[in-house]
Amino acid sequence: MATTVAALVLVAHFSIALVREHRQLEDSLALRAKTTGSSLAIAVAEPVWNLDTQLANQCLLSAMVDPEVIGASIIDDRAGLFASLQPERYARAQ
Repeated sequence: MATTVAALVLVAHFSIALVREHRQLEDSLALRAKTTGSSLAIAVAEPVWNLDTQLANQCLLSAMVDPEVIGASIIDDRAGLFASLQPERYARAQ
């Protein structure tokens, strides 16, 4: 009986720790995405203003050095695609 209770306590403890770790990882990833997006927004402001998709794609290319980035897109105010990139490493995996 005591062994069963101890096992249940351990399982509960590890479950709580796993949920906390998952939340921390999600929060960290969300912060990185927001930071990367903010940096890219500054970089692409002029190419978007000048309707220069080639330069906008070059700016998006700078985000592709991060192995956790699976793509980057600029959507215009009418939900049209202005520029978009997807790293080769991700495109091959699909």
